This record gives sequence, C-alpha cells and structure tokens, in this order.
Amino acid sequence: MTIPFIGLITYLLFVYFEPNVFFPILATIRAPLIIILLTAIITVINGGRPIKSRQTILLILIIVIGVVSVLTSPIPNFTFPGDLGTTYEANLSDLKHLFQWAAMFFLFTMICGDKRNIGRLYYILLLYASVIGIASLTADWIGAVPLKGGVATLDYERLTNFFGGFGNTTNEFAAFMLFMFPLPLCMIQDEKSFVKKIIFTILSLIFVACVIKTQSRGAFVGLVFVLLIIIWNFRKKIGLLILVFIIVLYAGINSSYEYRERVSSLRYEEVKEGKTGRGRIIQYKYSAELIKSYPFTGTGIGTFKLGKIYLLGLNPYTNDARQDTHNAFLELAAEIGLPALILYFFLILFSLRDIKFAENVFKSRKDFEKLSGMISGIKIGFYGFLISILFLSEQYNLILAQCFAFSVISKMIAERSIITTAESTLNFKE
Repeated sequence: MTIPFIGLITYLLFVYFEPNVFFPILATIRAPLIIILLTAIITVINGGRPIKSRQTILLILIIVIGVVSVLTSPIPNFTFPGDLGTTYEANLSDLKHLFQWAAMFFLFTMICGDKRNIGRLYYILLLYASVIGIASLTADWIGAVPLKGGVATLDYERLTNFFGGFGNTTNEFAAFMLFMFPLPLCMIQDEKSFVKKIIFTILSLIFVACVIKTQSRGAFVGLVFVLLIIIWNFRKKIGLLILVFIIVLYAGINSSYEYRERVSSLRYEEVKEGKTGRGRIIQYKYSAELIKSYPFTGTGIGTFKLGKIYLLGLNPYTNDARQDTHNAFLELAAEIGLPALILYFFLILFSLRDIKFAENVFKSRKDFEKLSGMISGIKIGFYGFLISILFLSEQYNLILAQCFAFSVISKMIAERSIITTAESTLNFKE
C-alpha cells in the first residue's frame, strides 16, 4: 500500500470512529485536518490528479453555489432562541459537510484510480462498517450508552453509531447501514470460498438489523426497494433467492412492532411533535414557500430552520420550526437554490450511468468478476440510499461522495480495460 492510501484509510478512521473520543488530544491538535492535508500534499507530489469527469465539474459548481448562498443569504447573522445558535454557525456547519464531501471525493479519485486500490478500499469500508454495526448492536443489546452519550439524538431506543463518528444520528446511521447492506450480499454470487460466503451473509444480516433498530421510516422504504432490486437481479440464482427470503423474513419479524408503532403516526389527525407523516407534509410546504421566495440562491446553506423562523415567522419554540424537511432535495433547493438542485440531479444521474456502464464491462470479463460484484453492490446500495433521502435530510451525506467517487473510478477502469483489450487484439492480428 502507498503512503497516500494509508493516509486515506487513516482519515476514514476519524470519519467513521472519531478516535478523539478515546484520545481528546487528537481533537486539540486537529489530527483529521493534518492527516487529510498531508495526504493530499503527498498525493499531488506523487503525481496524483483529480480524474477529469462531469462529476468533478458538477461538484465544484455545487460548492461554489453553496458559498454564494451564504454571501447572498437574506437572513442576518444573529443569535436565534434556544439551541439553534447563530446564522453563521448554521452556515459553517453545512459548509463543513460540503467541504468534507468534496475532500472525500477528490481523495478517493486521486488515490484509488486502479483495480487493486479500489478493491482494497471496498474491503476496508466493509470492515469499518462491520465493526461499527457489530459494536452498535452489541451496545444496544447490553444497554450501553454510545461513547458520545447520544447527545445528537437523546434517543437511546433508536440505534446510532456506538463510536460517535459517522452515523451519530439515527437517520444518518440508518442511511449508512442501508447503503452497506447489499455490498456483502452481491459479493456472494462470485465467491468460491464457503467461509467467505458465510461471513458475507452474516454481515448482510447485521446491516439489516442495524437499519431496523434505527426505526427510520425513510431507510425502511429504501430497504424494501433494495430487496426488490436484489430479488430481480438474482431471480435465476435459487440459493441467493433463498438467502434473500431469509433476510426478508428476519426483517419482517424483527421490525413488525417497532415500525407498526412509528408508521401508525401517519394516521394521526394532529401533528404530534412535528414527527408524523402529516407533520412532514407541512415541512414540505414550508420548503416550497422558501423556494418560491428565493429560487436562485436560497436562504443560505444550513438555514432551513432559521429561514422558517426569520422569513416565514414561525415561533422558534415550536416543533414545526425546529424540524428538518426530511427530504434532501427540497432542503437543498430551499437552502442553496433551484440551480444547485438541477446540478445535484445531474451529478446523481451521471454517477448512476457510469456505475451501470462499468458494471456491464466488468460482467463481460472474467478477470473482473470480483470487481463486478463490488460495483453491483455499490449500485444497489446507491439506489436504496437515494430512495431513503426522499424522506431524510441527508443531502450532504458522505455516502453520496463515496458513490460519486466510485462511479468515476469504476468508469475509468472499465474504459482502460476496453482500450487494453482492443490493443491486445490489434497486436495479435498484426
């Protein structure tokens, strides 16, 4: 492994596990920032460059629009009541997420642009997610409090990342585990080792269990969608269909009570604490009002709640004012404008197209069998994630950055393999 690759997976440790919980001095010295800067510098010195792609251009444009939305925000910088903080803090929080988004995308594409490194990265992400899933379920089972104390959710009945890193809120953790679910499952079809097949099966069950324990309705809808895709893709593979049936049965048995209780809130006539289905529809209406008033640059990144208070006149102490949109696309449009939403859609569409192209190329070549399974898992996880964010405010989730990066890298590898094959055929004829 190269030094930049080691730097990347070290940085991902801070993203997924937040080691400063164990070693506070790491937060004091800003270890993640130092690691990512050193990794980027060494990568550039070693000749690493961003891959030329439509996704790269679109991502840069979205970042620029995000910054412009802060400069043109109609909301002045002052302190809002309660724990909402200042306008500046709200802007900075989401800008930070957006820059992390970009950093992960560029590091992935600059460092992992070949078959070997993308495979290694895939297994490392699978390892990190597995450790998090097992630890979080175990902690929930024995009644242990998350290492960060569950400050982000104050809801110990719904599962979060035990280590306090990525997935520190229930919805973020649900989306994370949903994305990971098909990754090991799609590896089973081309795996010859019986032991590895058992391991991949167990990991799939762990990820499903995590999704269920978050009690996230958006992620559950995404899970159903993912299962339907898997059933269709594996319709000719009896063994895998039996496995999927077991997973569906497991999910149904373990989720029936928890999800029935939460889904029943859709029938409430009153909007109880702003958390029912009817409450979310109200949030969609607020989003539409903000988009109508500021269609081009939005209210400023991270200011959806503040916009409802300052621009729409909501009482800051009500739950209506303190709820997210629970729709990534509406919240993005409300905060940074419709042009950004259009770019966002194109970013997703180009990524899905490139992943599909790479998957087709890899399936046609025996030397890319394992990579074909990996890309299939990422594609299905990506679909499920996109369905889930129709109900979750996860527009700058790092999973998206990873999907965009995997799409660019896999397309480049696929194109190289086509060129190599063509050159080999030409040389053979000569």
